[in-house]
Amino acid sequence: MHSWRAAVVAGVIAVHSAVPLLVSIGGGVAAPDRWLSYAVPALLVSAALAVVFLFDLPNTMYLVAFAAQWMMVYVVGVPLGDWILLELVLSAVLVAEFALIVEPLTATLTVTVAVSFLALQQGPTTAWNTPLPPVAPGDIAGMVVVDALVLAVAAAANTLRRREARALVANAEKDLVIQRLIDANMEYQRYALEIEQSTVQAERERISREIHDTVGYAFTNQRMMLEASTVLFDRDPGRLKELMRQAQDALNEGYQQVRSALRALRNVGGRGQSLDSRIIQLTRHFSDVAGMQVRYEAIGPTETGSAELDQALFRSAQEGITNAFCHGSARRVTVTLSRRDGALHMRVIDDGVGSQDVEEGIGITGMRERLAPFDGEVRYRSLSPGFVLEVEVPQ
Repeated sequence: MHSWRAAVVAGVIAVHSAVPLLVSIGGGVAAPDRWLSYAVPALLVSAALAVVFLFDLPNTMYLVAFAAQWMMVYVVGVPLGDWILLELVLSAVLVAEFALIVEPLTATLTVTVAVSFLALQQGPTTAWNTPLPPVAPGDIAGMVVVDALVLAVAAAANTLRRREARALVANAEKDLVIQRLIDANMEYQRYALEIEQSTVQAERERISREIHDTVGYAFTNQRMMLEASTVLFDRDPGRLKELMRQAQDALNEGYQQVRSALRALRNVGGRGQSLDSRIIQLTRHFSDVAGMQVRYEAIGPTETGSAELDQALFRSAQEGITNAFCHGSARRVTVTLSRRDGALHMRVIDDGVGSQDVEEGIGITGMRERLAPFDGEVRYRSLSPGFVLEVEVPQ
């Protein structure tokens, strides 16, 4: 139950309770003798109907309750003749109650019809066969104007409240997406660490096998020849000389095998994911987690020949996509990597809200610093709608 609704309903009930007292001290207004016998129950019914507005119900339920309350205003106020202040007070609080809760358009149409009905009933009439004088046109106009002003203020307040509620919901959804992105990123980092550790372990095992198969064999071979040499030292000097020559050849062969194994191990470190593969994984990650359509296009050869430049370009793409999501509220992002006019070009374009005044923060400053050693340039501009980030590196 909303606290602001409780305050509105409490105000309506308080005014209804005060009406008999207001009539009794109303400056000599002569209420018919039978007025209290039906006015008080009518006011109680109207106050009870106000409780309906405490709950979230369809607009039709609010409209029926308001119409019934409005008839109570007519039943209570008309027999008092030209004392229109009573109807003005009751109608104003009911208009505020209705316009603060239902859709502004529904409230405007309904209240217009209700006020028109009430104003048209202020002509000459009778109550219990007693003629009542007509209400002055200026008083009727005043009632219409006051109710219209109350309607405008209440409808405006209702509109602002609804916008604020929608903004809160949108912010909550955005916070949820950001949190999902953070959680997914943490999970990705954890997974990357596990992969790195398992890769290191697998590489250690492979190195162990290489050492065993090359160095181990070479040492074992030399040990066997030295053992044979001790036997032939006294028995067959001629055979010993031949054995020593074979040992020398075997040692040289083992040395070459060790060098080949070490060279192969050294080259393994240079093999890693290409820039294209890393950006493809990045775009798929954002598409899955953030709900954006992120597309990557590679035009022509994109190899840079530099791990440091690959890292700088990857971070630039990452920054561009992140900014499109966090600052541009984009739904579609396209990353393009191409080579033309003797330079490598990266472009990140989105369909977000854009921004004419961009204050460079840590992200863009970091991009410039990473690309500086390669004479790279960073440019950006706002579109209608959207935003584009461009990187150019001479090659």
